[in-house]
Amino acid sequence: MRSHGVVIYLSAPVSVLVDRLEATPEEGLRPTLTGKPLTEEVQEVLAQRDVLYREAAHYIVDATNAPAQVVEDILGILAQAAPRLQGGVYT
Repeated sequence: MRSHGVVIYLSAPVSVLVDRLEATPEEGLRPTLTGKPLTEEVQEVLAQRDVLYREAAHYIVDATNAPAQVVEDILGILAQAAPRLQGGVYT
């Protein structure tokens, strides 16, 4: 994955992730991974995966920012990475 493109991790704390999941009408349709309450589940899953996501990422974007700012951050990263994507190799 890392050698074929740019990996961007959109990072947010548990409280933000839970708020966003609860604000989504489809939240009730989302299958549970652990069978635990939502906050506990997100906390547990993120604790297991965060280090892996960070290791895989070339860049980490603060996803607690406004959506427009997150998009701007990602576009800036992609503009910076464009020369590497067009023939270079990412490591």
